[in-house]
Amino acid sequence: MMDEKQEIDKREVLAEVREMKGKNAEALAHLRELFQLADKEKKARDVENASVKTIAKELEVLRSKAQSEEKTFAAIEKALAPFKREFGSPEQLKAEIQSLEYSLQMNYSPSREKTVSKKVKQLSAELKSLATLAPKMGELSKLKREIREMQFEISTSVKKLKQHAAKSEEHHKAMLQCFKEADEIRKELPEAFHELDEKRGLLSKLYDEENAARQSQRAEFETHRNEAKANAQEKMQHVKTKAQEIMQKFKLGEPISFEELQVLQTAGIEI
Repeated sequence: MMDEKQEIDKREVLAEVREMKGKNAEALAHLRELFQLADKEKKARDVENASVKTIAKELEVLRSKAQSEEKTFAAIEKALAPFKREFGSPEQLKAEIQSLEYSLQMNYSPSREKTVSKKVKQLSAELKSLATLAPKMGELSKLKREIREMQFEISTSVKKLKQHAAKSEEHHKAMLQCFKEADEIRKELPEAFHELDEKRGLLSKLYDEENAARQSQRAEFETHRNEAKANAQEKMQHVKTKAQEIMQKFKLGEPISFEELQVLQTAGIEI
């Protein structure tokens, strides 16, 4: 009954050992997966960070150029400001001249012609003065357009930078989460392996006890067998001695009984 209980205990412990080994193997596999995933997230984060650095450098160049052109624009605009206040724009002067000429045609009179001609002459002189400023005005318009384009480019680049930075942060958080989960598993593994070692030790002890019991049984069996063999040899020797006595009696012509005849047969002696 004790051997049967011991065998049941051994099977139970062996099942527990196998279950623990399976769980530990799963934990180690999950740990490897977490480290692989963390490395993948790190690489993805580094790619996004590289994009952020590239865009940041491009933004630095764009902003520097924009600031330089804004200064140039401000300087030209300041230089042209007095002329603008005095004469207005070329378009305004041309429109005023056309309006005066049209009104003269519609309401002509010699006195009006003299007044309108004088005004048109004045406006034409102002227009001519503004014409000398045309290159600067053109440069101002060009700078204004370029600054507007650069501001749009800067705004677009800032959006891209923020998008890459956000993705980088996502990958970084995912990487940290992998490391956090991995740390939790690593904290549990020593205890799990310690429990496994204890179960293995108990299983080894049960195997040793079982082997010791078997050896003890085998030794006991050998002892009994040797004793039985010795007893059998001793009995056989006694039978042989008795058989010799009976055979001697038979040779002398004395009658032998049926029991004595059986002794001779047991000793292997034929009459």
